[in-house]
Amino acid sequence: MDALVMCGGRGTRLGADTEKPLYEVGGVPMVDRVCGALVDSRVENIYAVVSPHTPETRRYLDSKRGEAVTIIDAPGEGYVADLGYALGRIEPPVVTVAADLPLLDGEVIDRLLNRHESGSLSVYVPDTLKGTLGVSSDTTMERDGQTIASAGVNVVGETEREGVTVSHDVRVAVNVNYPEDAAVAESLAGDRPPGTARSTGGVETAGRVGRTPHGSSDRADVLDFSANTNPRVPPGTEEVYGKAFSETQRYPPEPPEEYREAAAAYVGCDPESVVPTPGGLAAIRRSIELAVSPGDSVLVPAPSFGEYAREVRLQGADPVFVDAEEIPAADPSGHATAVVCNPNNPTGRLYDRADLERFAAACREAGTTLLVDEAFLGFTEQPSMAGTEGVVVARALTKLYGMPGIRAGFAVATGRFGQALSAARRTWNLSAPALAVGTHCLRAEAFVAETRERVESERQRLRAELSETFDVAPSAAPFLLLDVKGRSVDAVLEAAREQGVILRDARTFRGLDNHVRVAVRLPAENDRLLEVVDGV
Repeated sequence: MDALVMCGGRGTRLGADTEKPLYEVGGVPMVDRVCGALVDSRVENIYAVVSPHTPETRRYLDSKRGEAVTIIDAPGEGYVADLGYALGRIEPPVVTVAADLPLLDGEVIDRLLNRHESGSLSVYVPDTLKGTLGVSSDTTMERDGQTIASAGVNVVGETEREGVTVSHDVRVAVNVNYPEDAAVAESLAGDRPPGTARSTGGVETAGRVGRTPHGSSDRADVLDFSANTNPRVPPGTEEVYGKAFSETQRYPPEPPEEYREAAAAYVGCDPESVVPTPGGLAAIRRSIELAVSPGDSVLVPAPSFGEYAREVRLQGADPVFVDAEEIPAADPSGHATAVVCNPNNPTGRLYDRADLERFAAACREAGTTLLVDEAFLGFTEQPSMAGTEGVVVARALTKLYGMPGIRAGFAVATGRFGQALSAARRTWNLSAPALAVGTHCLRAEAFVAETRERVESERQRLRAELSETFDVAPSAAPFLLLDVKGRSVDAVLEAAREQGVILRDARTFRGLDNHVRVAVRLPAENDRLLEVVDGV
């Protein structure tokens, strides 16, 4: 979904000596704060609507934002008229945001987008909340015995259907129209805008970044299609785990040579290049920590695994989102790192090996570290990129071997970066049971072959059946991405939940507004999924 930032108002009530969008809150122009929040959200393209009343804002956006924001020159005949003018130039649905909401951030925008089903959505806040904060209200209305005020954030849809949502979030309750509003905003806002922050990390950055939503349910009474883990584990795993208990009264072997050798044999690399980690995400984090510095930029695919962008932000750096379909063709010049998820989660796209090798060569030439997350590659026959110069590979036992609770994985890197990654690894970072189970699984060749065959067969069957109801993306992974088309995502999720089946709400992935994701499980379980979604 695209966004319109309304920047054309005179702002006379504010009584400032600058145009309203350029009024600074916490030392940052409000338009920067709003555009930064949109950059941090699932919004794809940002359009700033300026007018003859805001020429300085236009010049500022031209010089400051460059290609990040496209400018629309409206006639300046009022908010409604300028909005109508802009809507005649881009396709709905589109989120509209007033440039006087300095507390906005990407999280709250995504949360509001998740509430949008179809048609238009108007966002209000309780007038009592504004009163408590001490800020002004413009447009109010009565709803269910409550006075609510327009928040200045709305979704303009493709149909005439209109919905209303009432938010109690302070971040959408503070519109700066008067000096008193500005004082409240000043007291509540941080000193850096979302999307443009430059931080040295630490407590401030970690507190700002927050958490990323994921799939999986901890309920034993439901059939969980939201997590992409193998419902089976290699034969003999439980026995290996039990025997490893006797090793828990001693420190694990250091370095864990047997585990490294098993991992190296599995992906086809030198054991010296293997760096054991407690899960694939630990490999991703450590790689980004070493490759990325505050103020850097990192190429990140979208839609894809949300932790990439989060880890980048934790380093005080900026993710630069690239269409996941186009990531191997992106220009890595000027970026500290580029990330590829192969196959991509949640689309299931398996990239051509030759394309990846060309991208790796481009990254080497640009001095950019290429991080390839191969969490799902084991479900395919494609060889790993492990051992390729300039490439860091992250692998996990979570998905293919069906044991997310074990937390075992590894990174593979060569040269100076590989040496640094190995040196940065914490001593005893995998438990004795994790090492024993991991080594056992990595040698379970027959289990992997059976899993690949079953997943491919069931994935084809599921896609054929589900395509009668949904638009289903082709996939090489143990999951399928479904566009629910004209249906409500919430309704699909709830209908399945009521029948004991959990699906993954894919709207949490950047750029996906109308999707769910389903895992490929065992045949009988997949039959149940088809029964549940039939007629939804």
